[in-house]
Amino acid sequence: MVKMKPNINNNYVTQLKAKIREAYAEVISTLNDEFDEVISDPNEFNDLGFYDQDIIDTERFLKSKMLNVQSSGERLTAFWIWDPVDPETGYHYGAALYTGFMAYGRKWIPGRPWVERAIARVNPTKALHAEMRARGVGASIRKKYSFGSAFNSGNAGFNTVINT
Repeated sequence: MVKMKPNINNNYVTQLKAKIREAYAEVISTLNDEFDEVISDPNEFNDLGFYDQDIIDTERFLKSKMLNVQSSGERLTAFWIWDPVDPETGYHYGAALYTGFMAYGRKWIPGRPWVERAIARVNPTKALHAEMRARGVGASIRKKYSFGSAFNSGNAGFNTVINT
């Protein structure tokens, strides 16, 4: 019996990982921009009864967005948080915009799911596949991203996470 030791070209593996990270970064950048587009689009939520009305009543909401991309081993995670604060009351209203709220204690204002809308527009799985192919990486992509929402510190903000 002959024992064979595989010969791994570490330089190639490093280049391949770099191309995948570049593709991922491009998709995250596109999705980041799309969040702003959905939030700013006055007609995105017509189906919910919001005609000619975007989510932005002031620039606080749009400017409160933060993006953090983390790497742990082979895993990349993009994390967004929106945490606008009303300067008069100190109320963190990102979660209310997403889930809905009572305006002035009398009228229900439906939530506007900007995260799902942006993800539907971008289709991260398809976009990542296209970006990888553009870089010469001919791999198939399984839908291996996830997104979720969480409210932090007493309904303070709204965040979403994209994992590879």
